[in-house]
Amino acid sequence: MSLTGWGGRAPTWPVTMAQPGRMFTNAKPLERFLLYESRTKYYLVGHSTCRTEWYVLQISRQEHGQVHCDSTCYTENQMKSLLASLTAAMDPHGGIKLVMRAYGCVGVIRLIRNAYLVLVTHRKKAGNIAGHRVYGCRDVAYVPILSKEFLNHGDLSSAAGRHAGGHGLGLNTYYKSINADEKRYLRLFMGVDLCKDFYWSYTYPLWNTLQQNLTLEREGVGNSSTVGSVSGFSSMFVWNSHLAGHYFGDGLPSLERERWMVPLVHGYFGQVKLSSFGKQLKVTLLARRSRHFAGTRFLKRGVNELGQVANEVETEQIVEARLDRDPADPAAALRLSSVVQLRGSIPLYWHQETSTSLNPRPEIRIRRYDPSYSATRRHFDRLHERYAKPVIVLNLIKSFEKRPREMILRSEFAQAVDYLNRFYYRDKGLARGEARGGAGVGHGAGEGDEGGPAAPTGELLFVHWDFSKCTKQRGVNVLGAISPVVESALRSTGLFCCVPRRLSRQNCGGKRAPSSAEGEDEYDWMRQSGVLRTNCIDCLDRTNVAQFAYGLGALSRQMVALGVASDEAGQAEGLWLNPRSVAATELMDMYEEMGDVLAYQYGGSEAHSKFFKRQKGSWEVTTQSKDMVTSFRRFYSNTYTDAARQAAINLFLGHYRANECDVPIWELESDSYLPRLYYDDEASAEWKRGAEEAGWGDDQEGGGGHGAGEGGRLRNLKWMRWHEETMKASKSAAFSSIDGILEHTPMRVSGGICDFTSISAEEEDASGAGRRIQQMLDDIDRLESLESLGALDSEALARSLREPDEASKAAFESYV
Repeated sequence: MSLTGWGGRAPTWPVTMAQPGRMFTNAKPLERFLLYESRTKYYLVGHSTCRTEWYVLQISRQEHGQVHCDSTCYTENQMKSLLASLTAAMDPHGGIKLVMRAYGCVGVIRLIRNAYLVLVTHRKKAGNIAGHRVYGCRDVAYVPILSKEFLNHGDLSSAAGRHAGGHGLGLNTYYKSINADEKRYLRLFMGVDLCKDFYWSYTYPLWNTLQQNLTLEREGVGNSSTVGSVSGFSSMFVWNSHLAGHYFGDGLPSLERERWMVPLVHGYFGQVKLSSFGKQLKVTLLARRSRHFAGTRFLKRGVNELGQVANEVETEQIVEARLDRDPADPAAALRLSSVVQLRGSIPLYWHQETSTSLNPRPEIRIRRYDPSYSATRRHFDRLHERYAKPVIVLNLIKSFEKRPREMILRSEFAQAVDYLNRFYYRDKGLARGEARGGAGVGHGAGEGDEGGPAAPTGELLFVHWDFSKCTKQRGVNVLGAISPVVESALRSTGLFCCVPRRLSRQNCGGKRAPSSAEGEDEYDWMRQSGVLRTNCIDCLDRTNVAQFAYGLGALSRQMVALGVASDEAGQAEGLWLNPRSVAATELMDMYEEMGDVLAYQYGGSEAHSKFFKRQKGSWEVTTQSKDMVTSFRRFYSNTYTDAARQAAINLFLGHYRANECDVPIWELESDSYLPRLYYDDEASAEWKRGAEEAGWGDDQEGGGGHGAGEGGRLRNLKWMRWHEETMKASKSAAFSSIDGILEHTPMRVSGGICDFTSISAEEEDASGAGRRIQQMLDDIDRLESLESLGALDSEALARSLREPDEASKAAFESYV
């Protein structure tokens, strides 16, 4: 396995990825920094790699928030003269001296008394994407900004005196308490280890997918149909957005912020070189953790009011191939392909109590009843905006348990998707799709996409697969069992691919994008439209296996699309790599490593890897003992250390601000007291404003998404009848999985819900529930037409349905 690319020279091809400077912006990134200090100021000097452009940033050491950014571009000699002049001017006060050298500026964190400048003093190369180098942190420095002179004699003294007097404390006693709390906050902030699993690139927007980056470059920022972020600090995947912006305020404009700060992406980065059929290719696996609703395993579950889910991770698999090398232009043969998938907690209001016993399975509780599933709807609306249609939900939790636990969420999640498909997307999906030109503005949508809006049956496809029951059956091939889901999802969403036009693209499985600029006719572009969203309870162990299966199926298609593997029989859609091949083994190692890294970040231990160990032929006894140790580590972490880790994340992301809160963060019972975590996110506010302007947000404030007036009452009436029937069905239905023979059974899709289950003949009452529900919906549709003619009082009808008696039933039948 190698972490190096094919050299430092960026490729030259129709899109301008090889241009120096960060893509999409006019601000060239600074890669080297020198920090000088004087008695009253810090001078942060930055320059580019070639040392032709130099800039300086002044930070006051006497008062918080006093920052001056000099936008003048200096040469190296001019900067030496400027520093010499500053040294001469400050000579009576000690001059200026060099404090340290750095490779990146992360931002500033403000605590109680002081603020700290976070600098990357040592870096490590993690790999490269299309010639753009990707780095990770090796060592980080925290530099206090305010000088000791100001802390002891400045304006803080009077403020401290007022605060201490109000609490009956002496000034010295208060200072000791503040110093202790300051040190504790700083240790807590350092609990988010920037030297582990944080990555950035000076020239490549790591927070966007490959498809978003190339589409933005190809179509232009203003005309692009993709939703990739031009500024990294507005992206949900950049974790230092608060550090890079809050302290500086207006002293550091957004354009200058792009120049001075490095956007850090948290997650996983892995890269490997492979050789297939004598042809070289490079596979990159990149996982981006969302900073929205981020936290630890038992403290962050489900969804919040804004539709943001816990443990949301975007996984991108990039394949680069260099074929038919041209000595005159070594980069001309570069071919790229990528596929994106998603994991995230079940978007419902649910939680688990942290277990104080050795019970690895705490009770699951629905903590809030949301009859209109408004938060679930907002979550899927976000996915449609980011990735376009379709959104395929792969649910891996259990279908049947003697003591209901996971199956509670399984039933509620299926009802939520069914409700949204019937009453939200059926009414609004087509109109919204037509308003956007039928193709959407998501991850893969574009004006050249084939097809149109989603079918009236719904915009969500819910696929349930009982992973646990499948793996417990002796001799079951897990990859073979899940292959129908993988093949169907890849056919539905396609993948992104950019190859020379002379290469056949009939098996790429994507949507072709038309050429829009001169010189781009030499390349064919296929786009991914839609995404596969996978979840289990923790989105760790079972999800890792499912994502590996999807990545393995995608790699087969990517190799054919790039011309690495032949497709003489035209069977690219059904082509699967041999799981025992070198390429599949290397890919499995990366997915296993990614699963361990994400499990440490969210759960506090490595992932359960029974499947991967079996694939490698490990001894069953050693696998079981390792899983037992993993369970103990998770128990210890969830019981004793998760609270501190959650507090560190909230402090790092700016959900809690030490200088603005009177109660220390370690004294809060939970983070539900932090409004920024749930309601006041600036990006979410911007998203909601855009949704309202587009006309596809909530129907009315506080209306639960049902609408207003007579139409709203009729929709409430529909929901009432639907919910009564689904409650009856959930009480009587008994599902038995047929995962063992899944590879021989075609998927059955009904109303946007696909379930690998069979219902026995004696459960006829349960199997007829769907027909009764549809009959009731048809009846309500007829009532709606009568309502429009003024022939029916909807409130009287709703009252009669809530209080059914013989007279009301007879009246209802007469109207129908």
